[in-house]
This record gives sequence, structure tokens and C-alpha cells, in this order.
Amino acid sequence: MTSHLDAERLLELIGESTGRHTRVRDASVLYAAAARPESTILKVPTFETTAERAAAILHSVIRWEPLDMWNMSFGWCAAEKLAKANGSDLVIPAFDRMALADEVLSRRVDTVAEISERIAPFLRDK
Repeated sequence: MTSHLDAERLLELIGESTGRHTRVRDASVLYAAAARPESTILKVPTFETTAERAAAILHSVIRWEPLDMWNMSFGWCAAEKLAKANGSDLVIPAFDRMALADEVLSRRVDTVAEISERIAPFLRDK
């Protein structure tokens, strides 16, 4: 069984990953970002691996921008916490984080599958 982050846990993470004046721009987007890695169709999980699930939340936060600022750092924090909740550590160098986040934001990397491929080598089982 996998563990997930709900919207309330994401609210707690905002304080860990952003500036003190950061505000939630759209609570429904925050809720959707939290729910996305848990999505199913006909009882089949949309995202099966930890890499896919972490990529889904990262993509959601960076592209949908639930906060008024600091969405990239918040997205990485959420992806790390989701990976940890599922028994892995996401250990990715700062340069690679910045490059991938920029590519997601600019839509040069545009799918969860692409993001998953990029972060999978940086997942370490605990």
C-alpha cells in the first residue's frame, strides 16, 4: 500500500519550503495537486511507481501554481515527502532540480512520464 500527502499535509509543507509571506493562491488547485498521485480509473492506479507519483505532484505544483510564489521549491518539497512516505529518498542535485523545474514550467518537459524518467535515477530505497 502506498502512502500519500493530503491537502492539509501540503499546507504544512508550505512553511517548510517557501518564504513566510507565501499564500495559497487557489485552494482547489492545492487539493487537486494532492489528489493527483492517488488517482485511479476503473480501480486501476493512474501512477503505479514512486517515481510516477512524485512526478505527478511535482508537475501539478509547478504547472498549476497553487501558491502565489515559490511553487518550484514547494513542488520539490512535496515530491520528496511523497517519495519518503513511500519508502524512498529523492536525492537530486540542486542544478538538476533547477533545470528540470525550469523545463516543466516552460513546457519543454510536459508530461508526468517525462518527469518520472528524469527523477527515477535519483530515488534511493530507504
